[in-house]
Amino acid sequence: MPLPDLPLNRRRFLTTAALAAGAAALPGFVFAARAAAAVPPQVTLPDRGIWDNATASAWTDGFLSGNGEYGAVYYGAPTLEKMIFNHHRFVLPNGSRSVMPPVISPYLETARDQALAGDYSGASSTFAHGWSLRWTQTFHPGYELQLTTSGMTTVNDFARITDFRTGEITHTWTDRYGTWKRHVFVSRADQVIVHELLPATGRTVDTTISVNTALAGVPTSVSFSATATVTSGDGYLNLRGTYPSGGAYGYEGVTRVVVSGSGSSVNRQWADPGGRQGHQGAAADQARPVRDLHRLEQPAPADRPRRADGRLRHPPGPPRPQAPGHVRTAPASTSTSPPPTAGWPPASS
Repeated sequence: MPLPDLPLNRRRFLTTAALAAGAAALPGFVFAARAAAAVPPQVTLPDRGIWDNATASAWTDGFLSGNGEYGAVYYGAPTLEKMIFNHHRFVLPNGSRSVMPPVISPYLETARDQALAGDYSGASSTFAHGWSLRWTQTFHPGYELQLTTSGMTTVNDFARITDFRTGEITHTWTDRYGTWKRHVFVSRADQVIVHELLPATGRTVDTTISVNTALAGVPTSVSFSATATVTSGDGYLNLRGTYPSGGAYGYEGVTRVVVSGSGSSVNRQWADPGGRQGHQGAAADQARPVRDLHRLEQPAPADRPRRADGRLRHPPGPPRPQAPGHVRTAPASTSTSPPPTAGWPPASS
């Protein structure tokens, strides 16, 4: 029942909607619906969330967790799970760090008069006052943590779930031994990404943890170094990305591997500080369970000042330019505290 090819106004929209509704009620019209997949028996779905019974082979199909500052994209199959780490300040410097907004208020009235007179090109030139387009700094992913469990060859009832209320991501499946689970969430209170690996009852986790920096969107001008250490039974996998010169230093990610259970251990395998092909690091061997605490920080070279709480300060930027003829005045003060650091961001940020 084709509809005439006419312009679609409000009246024709209502008519079309009515015809479509009537067609749905007529005999002979069959609408196929995809049957909902059965929820695996070991899964309890959250009240608010999303789930899938297929693995995500690409990060674009992964599930997300974050706290507004840190973020993680979790995807992959049980034999090779991957998690991309992000931070809202992972931006490649491009020389614009010290660029401040122009002071254009003195030219507003002239630009307005030109626009009202029809001289739009002149108004735009006056208002821009010599400024040209400046690109923002490019955002990029940090790096990817990979969990390789080559012995996980039998996977049944796979499911991945995101609980919208808590931001927790779960990967779970079963084999002949029982149920395996992984939990990931981003803590707002502690500013860490927590990853818990739980084996089936009576089984152990035998997983190799490594980092990969060869990601789409990671600039080739960023250099990386990686180290893997074992201290007091805990494993530490450290990756540092160094930016080219341009106003920012880079970033750093530290994964702490904590194991528990009788006979559990963490073994350091190797760490290669060169190249962009990724680095294999701390391995969890005979671990039950494994809990990874991922803390993403800005790097801490010796020339970076620190605040009283130990966190890094940002280097002060240049003072903001003033409008022509403007004189900055400050009221007299009897305070003996030192003056604030000039520039932005402030030293306390």
